[in-house]
Amino acid sequence: MWLKRIWRRVDLREKINHTLYFPVYPINNRQSLFDVIKNSMINEGTITAYSTGPIGSDDEFTQQLTVDEVKGMLFKMDTVYTENPETGDQEATVVPNEVKTDKIKVYELKEEWFFDKQKSVMEVRIIGIAPMKEKMNDQGEVVGYERLFWIYFPEARFVFANAEVFNRFNDSERRTFEDIFWKRQFGSYITKESNVYDRAIN
Repeated sequence: MWLKRIWRRVDLREKINHTLYFPVYPINNRQSLFDVIKNSMINEGTITAYSTGPIGSDDEFTQQLTVDEVKGMLFKMDTVYTENPETGDQEATVVPNEVKTDKIKVYELKEEWFFDKQKSVMEVRIIGIAPMKEKMNDQGEVVGYERLFWIYFPEARFVFANAEVFNRFNDSERRTFEDIFWKRQFGSYITKESNVYDRAIN
C-alpha cells in the first residue's frame, strides 16, 4: 500500500552500538559483528558478499564477489620504506595489512519501510548491510569511510541468529545479532531516502 527505501548509518562509537563492535579480538563465546561476517564469508561460505560497484554506489546486490576477491579486499600486502640504521638507505619492507574489527567503525543499512494493509501496521525490513572501513590520508588521519561490500541481510539472518552478543543487563540471558537488528536495539541516523534525484541528505 505504501513503501519507502531508507539508508541509515550505524556509528559503532556510540555506546548503544558497542555490542556490535566489541570484543575487538574474538574470545571464547563471542565475536564482533565484523568477525562473524568475515569468518562466515571466508571460512564457511554461508554469506555472500556483493560488490559496491566502481564508484561505491551500487547497492542492488547485482554482482557477487568470490572468496578470493573478498580476501584480496581484507588481506593486503603494503610496502613500507624504512631507514637502514647502518647505511642510512631507504629499504622497502613488505608488511601484511589486514582489515580488522578496529578499522570498521560504521555500518550502512538499506531498509524498506512499508505499511502492511492486512495488519494495519507500519513495518520495517532490513534489506542489506555494508561494513564501512576508515579512509586514511598520508598523515594517518581519518578522512571518511568507504563501503567494503554489501551483504543481503535475509541471507545472513541464520548466521546472525547463531552468534551471541553481550547483554549488559543480564549475564544469564544472551542475545544474538539477529535480536539486536530485529528488535531495533541500535542507534543510527538516516543518510538518504529514495528520491527522484538519488541524492543523499546533506
